[in-house]
Amino acid sequence: SNELRDGAVLIRFCMSTAPKDPALADKVWGLLTQCKILGSEFLRYHSALDPSSSLDIQRGGFSKLSKTKLDDAMRDFGVFMVNVVEATILDFKKDDYTGIGFCEEETSALRKTAEVWRMGTVKPY
Repeated sequence: SNELRDGAVLIRFCMSTAPKDPALADKVWGLLTQCKILGSEFLRYHSALDPSSSLDIQRGGFSKLSKTKLDDAMRDFGVFMVNVVEATILDFKKDDYTGIGFCEEETSALRKTAEVWRMGTVKPY
């Protein structure tokens, strides 16, 4: 399904991209425009948090945002990504009967990826 494919693409992106990458906004924008369902889901998520910023993104991408709004959008993407990874882990927990699902090492790698992004994108208060 497209949802499963987009989740896998997002996980691959986050495992290969540092949350502090100087080109993060461009890379995230590329990801969101290539994966239409994922892009739509993120824009809905971000719109619930910041409707005016989300409208600016829809009109012209991240380039239309101020530095503060862009930082907020990247933080929101990090939280969104962590939520997708955690949901994927739950969806593919190894089934003892069929043996299908993530093994312990795969689950650990996914959780570590989520933790790196959680710490890298969420500002301490």
